[in-house]
Amino acid sequence: MIFTKPSITYEYLDKIYYRGIEVTNTLGKEKTLEMIESISINNPDVLDEFNKIIMSNKNLSDRIATLEVMNKKYVSDLSWGFPIICTILVPIFNILVLIGEWFLMLCQSYEENPMIYNILLCIMFPIMFITGIFYFFAAEFGC
Repeated sequence: MIFTKPSITYEYLDKIYYRGIEVTNTLGKEKTLEMIESISINNPDVLDEFNKIIMSNKNLSDRIATLEVMNKKYVSDLSWGFPIICTILVPIFNILVLIGEWFLMLCQSYEENPMIYNILLCIMFPIMFITGIFYFFAAEFGC
């Protein structure tokens, strides 16, 4: 199948669909999506041929329609809304940044005393790590 130029038919697309499922089960979803995204079709005739086959076959057309509905539902389920999640994440993030800055200033005032300096640094790094986690979530939700 790889070395010959196949004629694009419903049977061929069906066979490729099940091969795609096998590849996904073998490699995993993320690696498969990475491979798919690295491929681009530059020939518009190929896309037209795919569209003709999909539209002429009721079963295949229904499958595509179902996937489109599932994709829209999946995308809409991810939208949490700005006011709810961001009103929680942004103030916590800002408070953690202020605490981190305060610890940094405190650390600088104790540079001559290595023991206190190291203790303050050990306290400051987990705070900054947690701040980074809050920043990541805020960025993911578009705050």
